[in-house]
Amino acid sequence: MRDLLLIADSGPLIALASVQKLDILPKLYRRVAAPMAVINEVVASANLRPGYDLLHQAPWLEQLERSESLDALSIVLGRGESEAIHVARQEPTSLLLLDDAQARRAATALGLIVTGTAGVLVRAKREGFIESVRPLLLQMKDHGYYLSNKVIEYACREAGELI
Repeated sequence: MRDLLLIADSGPLIALASVQKLDILPKLYRRVAAPMAVINEVVASANLRPGYDLLHQAPWLEQLERSESLDALSIVLGRGESEAIHVARQEPTSLLLLDDAQARRAATALGLIVTGTAGVLVRAKREGFIESVRPLLLQMKDHGYYLSNKVIEYACREAGELI
């Protein structure tokens, strides 16, 4: 998995930045990138002080341009999500970082490999970059990031953290 290009949506980037764990992405993946629509969403985010802080924390984040006009995905998904999916379809060795359930279903239906913020944290724990998953997920939730209890419990089980 280290050799994969990680293509991120804005939600996971913002969530990881909110708990000061954005820096684990380049430790886990060879390249980390986001399409311009995602970058624009991050910059416009009211969850950070301002979104530019996130970009300053991530000089390694590659900004990808989209080569074609938006497709049918943009009708049902946000612009950032649909651009991330589109870019991932053009990159055969990519992993898509998405948390939105509808976007994940669409990406999976297109045959893309998908992970979420919780999955990244589980991997980070397994590789020794963090000590525990649960407190980080709960902090994200406290900061207003939506994570279902089901996702939190599943991630904790996967990370070997007792419930």
